[in-house]
Amino acid sequence: LDDHVGRIVAALEAQGLAENTLIVFTSDNGTTHEHQGDPVLGVGGVDGEFFRSTAGLRGRKGSVYEGGIRVPLIARWKAKLPAGAAVDHPVHAADLLPTLCTFAGLAAPSELDGRDLHATFEQPTQLPERAPFVWVFPEYGGQVAVRFGDWKLLRRGLSTKKIGAWELY
Repeated sequence: LDDHVGRIVAALEAQGLAENTLIVFTSDNGTTHEHQGDPVLGVGGVDGEFFRSTAGLRGRKGSVYEGGIRVPLIARWKAKLPAGAAVDHPVHAADLLPTLCTFAGLAAPSELDGRDLHATFEQPTQLPERAPFVWVFPEYGGQVAVRFGDWKLLRRGLSTKKIGAWELY
């Protein structure tokens, strides 16, 4: 993966486009879950423990715990983004479309769930007001989670005969 991302960046640099190109790297979920019958490799051949894929967080793909939903988002735009800046602020994949629309000079559709984060990208101290995050996973036994500020409420086993207790973190 690193080699392929490097090839894309090198191609942009070779064409003189790297300075004014926004590159965003992220994922849609945490590392894959353990494979049935294989105690080490997860689905897809991932050794999540070796690579510390969840950074010690509980849960993996398909889980509403942080290890299943928290992923890095890395952005590079030499002309606009300060190098080395870090923001410890949750964002959602749905935020990418309205943010990218603003950077491209386009009006984002008004009915989107995501927030325009272009100000945060350009000035990491500019944090937008945030509606609660909501995750609903009908798969994996049925799960739901809501994060509001620093609090997260979740419940698992919703489509089973043994519905789990509410958990507040």
